[in-house]
Amino acid sequence: STQSHGGMQTMTKLNVHVKLSPAAREKCMEQWRNINGILGDNSTNLIDLEQNHEPHVTMYLSNFKESCMEHIKQMIWDRISEFKSLDLTLSKFSASGSYVFWDVEPSTQLKNCCDNLVHVLSPFVESPTVPSWFDRLPAEERARRSDLIEKHGSATVFEFFYPHVTLAYIKDEAVLARVLDLLEPCEVTFTVAEIAAGMCGDQGTVLKGQDVCTFPIDTPHRS
Repeated sequence: STQSHGGMQTMTKLNVHVKLSPAAREKCMEQWRNINGILGDNSTNLIDLEQNHEPHVTMYLSNFKESCMEHIKQMIWDRISEFKSLDLTLSKFSASGSYVFWDVEPSTQLKNCCDNLVHVLSPFVESPTVPSWFDRLPAEERARRSDLIEKHGSATVFEFFYPHVTLAYIKDEAVLARVLDLLEPCEVTFTVAEIAAGMCGDQGTVLKGQDVCTFPIDTPHRS
């Protein structure tokens, strides 16, 4: 938790996210190790999936009023309970700023669920923060995303929702380009079985073992 400006309201930075299946998680670990192998000792990956960070697909990330946490959990549960079984596919690797992403193929069901979560949870947002990459955006996009931060506490919602798993944060652009070049194309499909709200670290990470709540998704039994 952190104290917001003025010291009146305590807030918690939460990442509402899709949990990966054990098999998809292992594939992410494999790709993360591949990236670190490419980096060697020359550059540092600030995403640490071994010790500190949990691979995940972010649905909605912001600072929330700690005093409303029980209500927030209930609101998430109300929205998640409408969520039926869903398969997601990790498809291509991409770069955005200093990040290496494993992109999730677009899913209307996931997008609708995320949009609903933003609508019901944004009244509980407290002192939203502007992301570090914000200043590099074109003026028109920056204005629109600014509006989203003000109203909904996040610059990556609605039309800017691009689901992905973050595998790396590499500050050196040339090294990042080399990593993308050397990663072998790979696809993984998994059934979403759990959605959680977890404590956030730097670079939008979910801290390992620090989920505030987890919600099982009703998945039909596979034959």
